[in-house]
Amino acid sequence: NVLETIENVEHTVTTLLVDRQTWRRFRDAVEQSPAVRQTHFPGIVARWMVQSILVGLRRLGDCNPRTHSLRALFDRMIAHSEEWSFAMLVDIWSATPHPYDPELFLYLVKSTYEAFANVSGKHLNVGRVEQDRDRLDAALEQVKVVVDKTIAHADRFAGEAPTMTYKELDAAIDECHDLAMPYIGLLTGRGYGDMTPTEQYAWWRIFESWPSITLLPEEGD
Repeated sequence: NVLETIENVEHTVTTLLVDRQTWRRFRDAVEQSPAVRQTHFPGIVARWMVQSILVGLRRLGDCNPRTHSLRALFDRMIAHSEEWSFAMLVDIWSATPHPYDPELFLYLVKSTYEAFANVSGKHLNVGRVEQDRDRLDAALEQVKVVVDKTIAHADRFAGEAPTMTYKELDAAIDECHDLAMPYIGLLTGRGYGDMTPTEQYAWWRIFESWPSITLLPEEGD
């Protein structure tokens, strides 16, 4: 089910953005507290957070056709491009209740499909999807290596464990974010400029007391 797939992609990308947002708040709080930095706690949280982000990214790039991944969606669109017509998109959008009159509805579908259509305006531009698939593969190339070598059991003990920097993880999240948004819009009509959720309250105030925590005495003092 293509709608189930894109809903799963949307959820995964949103979760990645929330995880990154949360991690940045936590990292900033740790930087303000020498006492907290002195403990093993930040390292444990960092490892949990990085693993969560890596697995989420890996899930988006899963090539298994039975999965609801962004990569699997691209593969289905390329392999069955003749099905991804303007008429099919009208049917997909029609399956969800909407407030638009017929004329406006068709205009919205057409204007959304234009970015993915070939010169006829009625059929899919396969080259566009192939380019996006290749961008996704490039963005997640190192992610797959790290997950397979350090988290997934198959290659866990095969050679030296690879790593990624936070900057590299950020770049991978940003690329997946940019790639996913147009396809979410295509299949659901939800147009995003940025999927990062707005923080509803200042939850990070729980860290405000950290700078005042007393440093632990050094061994031998």
